[in-house]
Amino acid sequence: MAQDLKFNDFFINLMLLLYQKVFKREISPNVRKFFENLTKVSIASLLAVVLTFSFNVLAGRFAGPEEYGYYQVLMAIVAIISIPMTLGLATSLLNYNSQEISKEKNSAIMSHIYILILIYTLIATSIYLIFLNSFSSLFHVPSYLFFLAIIFAIIFTFYAIMNNTLTSLHEMGKYASYQVLIGFIMVFGLLVLFYFGRFSFTSMVVSISIAYSTLIILVLIRYYRYIKFKLKKDLTKKLVKYGLYSAVGGVACALYGGVDLLFINYFINASSAGIYSVYKYASLGLGGMLFAIFNTVFFPSVTRIQNKRKVLKDINAVLPYIFLLGVPLAFVAEFVILKIYGNSYPFDVGLALLFSVLFFLIITNNIYVWLMSAVGVNGAKISSFSAVLLAIFNIILNWFLIPALGLFGGVISLIISYIVAISFLYLKRDIYVDKK
Repeated sequence: MAQDLKFNDFFINLMLLLYQKVFKREISPNVRKFFENLTKVSIASLLAVVLTFSFNVLAGRFAGPEEYGYYQVLMAIVAIISIPMTLGLATSLLNYNSQEISKEKNSAIMSHIYILILIYTLIATSIYLIFLNSFSSLFHVPSYLFFLAIIFAIIFTFYAIMNNTLTSLHEMGKYASYQVLIGFIMVFGLLVLFYFGRFSFTSMVVSISIAYSTLIILVLIRYYRYIKFKLKKDLTKKLVKYGLYSAVGGVACALYGGVDLLFINYFINASSAGIYSVYKYASLGLGGMLFAIFNTVFFPSVTRIQNKRKVLKDINAVLPYIFLLGVPLAFVAEFVILKIYGNSYPFDVGLALLFSVLFFLIITNNIYVWLMSAVGVNGAKISSFSAVLLAIFNIILNWFLIPALGLFGGVISLIISYIVAISFLYLKRDIYVDKK
C-alpha cells in the first residue's frame, strides 16, 4: 500500500511538473485536484485497457475476419439503436449530477434519469421488435443478428448510465476498479466459451453482456437508496431538454462512428469489415480508451470552471505535442496490433498512415466537443450541430468513396468529415467568453 501511494505521488508530481513547463504558471488547487483524480482513474483503468485489448485480440484470432466483422457490424448497429433508449439523458446525468454536492439533489437527478430511461427503453424495444424484419433489411443483416443487437443495446444503455452515475458522483476510484473487474469477466468468459464450444460473434456478445450486467448490478446495489419513484415537472423538463440536444449529437456520433463498417459490409463483405475494424481499433480504439480515462475526470471538472476560454487556450497549447507524439505512436500501435491479430489481418502502410492522422483529429474533436458541452444547453446545441455536420459529410463521402476506393474510402471520408467538424467548433469559440 505504501509503495502504491509513493507511485501515485510520483505520477502526480510528474504531471504537475509537465503542466508548469508547458503552461508556465502556478498550480492552482483545481489543477492539483484534477491530476489527483486523473491518476486515481488512470492506474486502474490502464489495466482495464490491457484486459479489453486482450479480449479484442483473442476474439479476432479465435473468430477470424468474417465472424469478427459480424461482431463489429452488430456493435455499430447497437450504437445507433441504443440512442432512442436514452435520448441524451446519460449526458444530462453526467452534466447536472457532477455539479451537485447535495445527496438530496443527486438523488432527485438520478431518480428522474433512471425512470425516464426505463420508459424510453421499453418504448424503443417494442418498436424494434414489432418491425424486426424491416430493421434487419435496413441494416442489411439477418433478423437473428438484429434481435441480438436489441438485447445488447438494452444492456449497453444501462451500463452507460451506471458508468455515468459513478463518474458524476466523482467516485473515480470505484469507477476504475469496476472497469478492471469488467475486463477480467470479459476475457474469462471468452476463454470459457471458446473452450467449451464453437466460437462465433455471439460468443463475444455474451461475454460482454455478462460483464456489463455485473457492473449494472453492483452500482444498483450501491446506490438503490438514491432512487425515488417520483417525478417533478421542472426537473424533468430541464433534464430532457439538455438530453435532447445531446441526443442529436449522439445520433450523429453513432452514424459517423460505425456507418463506415455498415457500408463496407454492404458494398464489400463482413470479412473486409473485420479487417477494417482492426485498423480502426488499433489506432482509434486504444486512443479512445485513453481519452475516456482522461474525460472521466476532464468533463466533471471543467463543468465547474467558469473561465472556459482559458481552458481552450491551454488545450490549443497542448495539441501540437499530441500530434507530434500521437501520430507516430498510433502508426506503431497499428503495426504491432495487426501482427498480434495474426496473418488473417494484413498490414497496409498507406491505410495505417491515414488512420494515424485520423487518431489526432478524433482526439482534437473529442476535447473540443466535451469542452463545448460543459458550457450548458447552448454548448450542447453547438456540439450536436458539429456532430450532425460530421455525420452528413461522412455518410455522403462513404457512399461514394467506399465503392471506389474500398477500405481507403472509409478512412478518407472520416478524415475530411472531422476536419469540417473541428473547424466549425473552433469558429464557435466565442461562446467561451465569461459572463460576469
